[in-house]
Amino acid sequence: MDIQQTIAQNIKRIRNEKGLTQEKLAQRCDMQISYIGMIEIRKKNPKLSTIQRIAQGLGVHYLELLRPLEDELLDTQVSEFYEPIESASREIHSVLQRYFSETTRYTT
Repeated sequence: MDIQQTIAQNIKRIRNEKGLTQEKLAQRCDMQISYIGMIEIRKKNPKLSTIQRIAQGLGVHYLELLRPLEDELLDTQVSEFYEPIESASREIHSVLQRYFSETTRYTT
């Protein structure tokens, strides 16, 4: 995926996650609505200063707009593995606590 596509998708995704219309984002960034729309459909390639203004309007660090979506997919995949491991770890901890609690009770 090229950087222009990454920026466009991230702007649209974050804008939607925050419940913002293109109009509202444009107001926050002091830009034309059409310019936001053109960026989102990859008809315009924004300068870094524009990316920073949009990021500020979205309430995120500008690097969030440059972050490839594959990173998010990887984060999701890691989370999917992390949850069962964390759950199993808690269960093992609980079993060990019961075991040592019972062992201590019988030896004293």
